[in-house]
Amino acid sequence: MILKEWKITLYLKNYSGLCKDNSKENYSVLNCYYKMYKALSGNDNVEYFNEFKNNLSENSSLFSEKELRELYNGLLTSFGNRKFTTNNFAEEYFSIIKIGFKNKIIQNPDGTIDPGAFTSIVNVSCGNNDLKFTEDFINNYTDKIPVEFRKIFIFIQWLY
Repeated sequence: MILKEWKITLYLKNYSGLCKDNSKENYSVLNCYYKMYKALSGNDNVEYFNEFKNNLSENSSLFSEKELRELYNGLLTSFGNRKFTTNNFAEEYFSIIKIGFKNKIIQNPDGTIDPGAFTSIVNVSCGNNDLKFTEDFINNYTDKIPVEFRKIFIFIQWLY
């Protein structure tokens, strides 16, 4: 199994080197997917997760909305599947939320946002004392909550 993973890694590194020589943009896209592969398969290494998170944040403009949403989900999966914990879990989770907010991919493909996700994001941003982000998030996403849940969230908005 280790030999197979080593071969895959070697192949991807060689292929990405060829791309880098021919197209910076293609290299950056491939490199981001490679970082995701490393983060998901090496979930006992915090560096792989951080490399993927930073790479996705820096290169998000190179991806379509659909690709970006899948990469973002990969980042959340990598974060949730890690075999280690850190003292700054909420801060790291908040940094992932900011990537999704910046790229406008927090909402569902139909344009709505899950009420549970909305609540979680508000709680995490408040817990990180970023009231400016919390205010911007509430103002930008309250109208994206499904209509049947919106009344209670408008009350929450009033509280903030």
